[in-house]
Amino acid sequence: MPDQDTNEVTTKKKSPMKTIVLVAALLLVEAVGIFIVLQMWGGPGPVQGGEQDLEREAENNRQVEMLVLQERMPNQSTGRIWLYDTEVYIILKSRHEDRATKEFERRGAEIKTGIAQIWRRAHHEDFREPNLEKLTSQVCEFLNGVLGLDEEGRPRIEKVLIPKCNAFRADY
Repeated sequence: MPDQDTNEVTTKKKSPMKTIVLVAALLLVEAVGIFIVLQMWGGPGPVQGGEQDLEREAENNRQVEMLVLQERMPNQSTGRIWLYDTEVYIILKSRHEDRATKEFERRGAEIKTGIAQIWRRAHHEDFREPNLEKLTSQVCEFLNGVLGLDEEGRPRIEKVLIPKCNAFRADY
């Protein structure tokens, strides 16, 4: 009886070398077949595009600052006349710069009037905000209405900046 146990152990200890060789041979035949089929189809086509397209795209997406208004604008919300020495800039992509320039030249008085109306209607607290959020959002909405949307349906103006808004009493 001990001989039967030894035979079972030896049959179990046989290495699966035939199986490994068979699988490796099948993988090799498959790789050669795929290589031949790809060579018959002619391989990949030539590469299109280049650095010029990337440079042009980068130039079109470069952000540009543009001065919209530099004026002294009045506000009487407190019952006294305050003059606000103000500068308004916009940030937009360079591809929209020409259109914005033409629109500001063509509708300059309308734009100045619209922003002045925002200043005249503003409450005194709006000028005390640290970042002038309310005024900035109102000017941004107004100017986006003037310039409209781009080809992709996005506003042309990315951001409105009001770096200067200094108040002076005018009713001495």
